[in-house]
Amino acid sequence: MPRPAMTDEELAAVQARILAETARIVAAEGYAALSMRKLAEGLNLTAGALYRYFPTKQHLMIAYCSSAIETLNERTLAIHGMDLPSIEIIRKLIMAYSEFALEDTDRFRLMFLDLEMSHQMEIAFADDKLTGYELLKARMAIAMEEGAIRRMDPGHATHLLWSAVHGAVVLLLNVKDLDLGDPCSLIRDAAEMALRGLAPDSAGAETRETRAA
Repeated sequence: MPRPAMTDEELAAVQARILAETARIVAAEGYAALSMRKLAEGLNLTAGALYRYFPTKQHLMIAYCSSAIETLNERTLAIHGMDLPSIEIIRKLIMAYSEFALEDTDRFRLMFLDLEMSHQMEIAFADDKLTGYELLKARMAIAMEEGAIRRMDPGHATHLLWSAVHGAVVLLLNVKDLDLGDPCSLIRDAAEMALRGLAPDSAGAETRETRAA
């Protein structure tokens, strides 16, 4: 007799077990060490059985990263809805991104530092992966109306702030030979440096310095 079909709960339990083993291998040995064969061996499954749940490694990695994207989006949407000045929302949004990077390093690397996986994530999740970015850009535009950020293209202002913070995050993740101090302090300082450069009074200061030179 054929085996009865798995219930949704049973299917979800097996998939969760597979994803937990995926996380273990990636954390211990890195993404490059992960293969469907190695994963099947760790789970005491045949390769054929594993492919029933995830037809390709790409399907597996998309599932592995999807909950991280959902969590990050939930955080950013909650922050966006706070009743605070936009400049404070911007600070909180950029710190949520940074905290995710420090808390979930393995998936952050795959989603934002691995070119191949990042491209696959963009295709698979389309707008979802950029939710935080779009919220940050929208808040930049509002902050300009509120007079907290000098007027320019909101996308450009977002890129300047994001690049400053992303650079600090990458240093913290990749440079182990230097004492970079408290990670959150470094990230906050990088964000504040960028925000000072984006402040309305910084434009006048730059003009005065240029004239003096």
